[in-house]
Amino acid sequence: MMDKPKRKLAPPRPVRWLWLAVLLGICTVCTFSGAVVFIQDMQPMSDAASRFLEYRRDDNPAAAFDLLSEALQSELGGPENVYVRLPVRPLDWQFNSFQVSNGVWGQVRGTIEWADGQTESITLHLVKQGGAWRISGF
Repeated sequence: MMDKPKRKLAPPRPVRWLWLAVLLGICTVCTFSGAVVFIQDMQPMSDAASRFLEYRRDDNPAAAFDLLSEALQSELGGPENVYVRLPVRPLDWQFNSFQVSNGVWGQVRGTIEWADGQTESITLHLVKQGGAWRISGF
């Protein structure tokens, strides 16, 4: 009698669903972390933009100037030149779009109503300097 050759068993296959679950978990954590960072930046950006417009509305160019980035302060030269860039006093505004890039650049978009009765879209560009959001363009 001849011995039958023994069958070699195939090596166990990795459990694909386990790898899929691990990958899905990693993606979820990354997405959640990114969303948390975005939300954490959104409110301070909105606050900085609103304060800037409030100071302009309330005729306080020195306080508005203090909220500008170092580069924009250098470009304008002094608080009195805030009026050159924003000659009409804002009355009311609402922000509805926020963008953050690398945690240091941002944009706030919305609508603004001016003292002359005009309503239009507005975009304020921001940069994070010294841990605070500052207006870098408008």
